[in-house]
Amino acid sequence: MLLDLIVSFVAMFVTPDAARGLSSTAPAYLDEDSVRQHLAVAVVAGVLTRTKSAMTPEPITDRGACDAIASSIAKGYRASAHHLRGWLDVCGDQPGCALLGFAGRIS
Repeated sequence: MLLDLIVSFVAMFVTPDAARGLSSTAPAYLDEDSVRQHLAVAVVAGVLTRTKSAMTPEPITDRGACDAIASSIAKGYRASAHHLRGWLDVCGDQPGCALLGFAGRIS
């Protein structure tokens, strides 16, 4: 998939210091390689959706959709960034409003 290729390319530019710093926030879950992948996917998803990137999954309740998104890190971040972009569009690019919508605080 093209997205995976782009993510692999971007991951090469994540600095060791950035990877170490972020992996230290959850060392049992994140090693430096997984941090590189997460950062790269977040950056690519942000560029594709014109957001500063969402760092959490899209809040959904449909089990099938959840399983599809959870099948790859890239799909999860892309869905999340699209969800955030939708709220940014509704909120006139006001981040506070968009984040409240993203979190389900406004409808």
